[in-house]
Amino acid sequence: MAVAALLLAGCAGLGSETRPFSQPGFEFTARIGVRHADGGFTGRIRWRREGAADAIDLLTPLGQVVAELRQTPRG
Repeated sequence: MAVAALLLAGCAGLGSETRPFSQPGFEFTARIGVRHADGGFTGRIRWRREGAADAIDLLTPLGQVVAELRQTPRG
């Protein structure tokens, strides 16, 4: 119990200035490959930051978006 309290207390002091990508904007694109027992998937991942908003897209090799994540200051 004491260990959990120490861990939580250590995280309580972290503010938004500790975010690793605190720059006002950027775009990151990379190729990805995923393998599993039944096959696999290749494509691209694109991460864009504009101000405090993030957009992460998973794309097919032809550029079609198959999944997207969005994060804004509101959630």
